[in-house]
Amino acid sequence: PTATQASLLAQVKRLQEAGKEGMTVLLVGKGGMGRSALCNSLLGERVVHASPFGRAAGGINDGPRSYSRSAGGFSLTVVDTPGVVEGDAVDEGAMASLSEFVGDLDGGVDVVVYVDRLDTYRCDARDRECCQAITRAFGKGVWQRTVVALTRGQYTVPLEDVSYAEFLERRSESLKACIRAAGAPKGAALPCVPCENGSRCATNEGGEKVTPNGDVWLSTLVEALASASIAAGASMKHDAERMARSCDRRGRLWMLPLLALQAVVVLPLARQACMWDNRREARERTPRRAVTTLPQAVSEAQAVGDDTDSIDLLGDGISYSADDAQDDLGSAAYEDNDEDEDDEDDEDDDFEA
Repeated sequence: PTATQASLLAQVKRLQEAGKEGMTVLLVGKGGMGRSALCNSLLGERVVHASPFGRAAGGINDGPRSYSRSAGGFSLTVVDTPGVVEGDAVDEGAMASLSEFVGDLDGGVDVVVYVDRLDTYRCDARDRECCQAITRAFGKGVWQRTVVALTRGQYTVPLEDVSYAEFLERRSESLKACIRAAGAPKGAALPCVPCENGSRCATNEGGEKVTPNGDVWLSTLVEALASASIAAGASMKHDAERMARSCDRRGRLWMLPLLALQAVVVLPLARQACMWDNRREARERTPRRAVTTLPQAVSEAQAVGDDTDSIDLLGDGISYSADDAQDDLGSAAYEDNDEDEDDEDDEDDDFEA
């Protein structure tokens, strides 16, 4: 529509006045969020075959691809990428190819568009893993130049007491919190724009595609991209090898402290636990019996590896020191002699009777 074209040309002029002769937009996000369809919308033509089945549909978009269009001395480049998360885990192969592809771009990246869906109620583990993978690959500063595009913008909120504007705000804040938890700086604006790439999107009187809140979503998105590009300043130059070395270095820094902790704390505890297990197994294999002399008690304790300073003399599970054991043994012997004498007296009385 004429009104949309006029709005886009106004943003191009704004970028040129800021000293920018072009803008490179990088689309990232989980699989199946609508990045390819958004790429077509930004370029105004179908340059990517968008499939609802994603990469599984015959290997479509197996790697990052860039598409450029120029007009009036200004060039727009959009980089479509495979999903960072496919299934329930980060696609490390896709992240490696994305990092290498961005590192090979001559002009770098001006704006990053994190693509997600509006018709989702909450962020889950897949969202957190996706944001963390992007931070690891490009650094925390990447979020300073990021715009969040929420596809399925024509979504009808099923809750009667929640308006479209309120639902959009809640969804945006939830996603922003997830991105900040993944390392985004506090100063990152992270503007969120609802988008509707479907052909049945509602239009206004001028034929422009609008979301339920009445905004012309394409003009709003391009304006947010231009603002982010101007605010970020120079393009992001990505050194994939340097980032990989930096990640490896950060991992190696923990190796020495962890090894020291293992040698000082973990190994002694493990050795002591094994010793206790061996003693317990030895006790279970060796039948215990009551002994009548201290030397026998000491011999039995040494046989099973017990401490001879603490002896189970009578086999009743109570440990005694060597001195206490000798005293108790004498007491037990004295009691036995008393019992024998009592028995003899009883026998004499019986005989006399």
